Amino acid sequence: MGVEHQVDFWASLKTEKDSCWIRETILPHEVLFLAKTRLNVPGAATQLALLEELCPSVCEIYFDRLEELAALKDLTRNTGMALWLNTLDSVACAGFTDTAALADPDAVWGRLIDAGISVIQTDEAAALKSYLAARRA
Repeated sequence: MGVEHQVDFWASLKTEKDSCWIRETILPHEVLFLAKTRLNVPGAATQLALLEELCPSVCEIYFDRLEELAALKDLTRNTGMALWLNTLDSVACAGFTDTAALADPDAVWGRLIDAGISVIQTDEAAALKSYLAARRA
């Protein structure tokens, strides 16, 4: 069918057991793996250590305060790992929502980008695209 390179797999990366399962079950198939990591929970330090060890191409990140992303600066700089964040109103972190972004894109999308987010999932793709073009100009 030719779709084997169009597959990606999301999984939580919370424990050493998760890491082992990912290494044994996902990585041998050479599909894109996206880790889900939370900075806003007990055990966040363990998740960060596992993230650094596994070093996926993309990490979907959850946080309560934007400042929590500072813990990932060196990791993303040294590995090229992309940080994914949802601004979808129903699942956004710390008030960084599509609705808020439409009212003040710099305060939402701009701050996220400046903090190291490089992949933004949004229901407002046209508005984000326009914002990014204006930001680059």
